[in-house]
Amino acid sequence: MRKNILLFFLTSINLILCFNCSSSQKKMIPSVIKPKVFIIVFNPIIESEQNKRLTEVFNWYEPDSLAEVYRKDLFEVSKGYLDYQILKRTEVDEYPIKLDGFQYTDETFLKCWWERKGFHQPDNVDYHAIFTKFNIIDRVEKGEIDEV
Repeated sequence: MRKNILLFFLTSINLILCFNCSSSQKKMIPSVIKPKVFIIVFNPIIESEQNKRLTEVFNWYEPDSLAEVYRKDLFEVSKGYLDYQILKRTEVDEYPIKLDGFQYTDETFLKCWWERKGFHQPDNVDYHAIFTKFNIIDRVEKGEIDEV
């Protein structure tokens, strides 16, 4: 993953600085980068709300639509250079674990949301736990995905 990010960064710098490059130098720059993306959607089922997903309960934007708009925006602003490929997607019936081990339940999250107070602090998510649960490092090393 670091290699791909570094490659994208260095190639982007080369594109910016390479206005007067020779044709052989330009051939070294990839024409398109296609990162393989794995999307994890934390979107719990709220049993007390007729088994609707959290996004439905609050009428939030649909996660897949947002991901597609983001993918298209990156493609457009990079002039076709960055073409994300959403290859894997999973929707999880839980809340992400916070860095200190705290995890919301439906009841605790809904109470905080409705009252607009009482949200857990610190709010940082435990990315190590997510990477472990979804075997992210192994998937990157096998070349299955580049980004999450």
